[in-house]
Amino acid sequence: MKINRPFFYLLLFIGGFAILVGFDYSKSGSFDWFDNFMQAAFITVFYAFFMNKSLKKASDTKAS
Repeated sequence: MKINRPFFYLLLFIGGFAILVGFDYSKSGSFDWFDNFMQAAFITVFYAFFMNKSLKKASDTKAS
């Protein structure tokens, strides 16, 4: 099954956000939407950036 990257990144963001909210709520009984949103966005962007770099590097070495 092939999945396109934007859809995968959206799933990664939603899953990360849900996990952060769950941990935050279980720890303190409340959660901060903005902090959890920003953390999930940072994780997704970080993952997307480095996944793109590693895919480029792998394709460059395969082409040589």
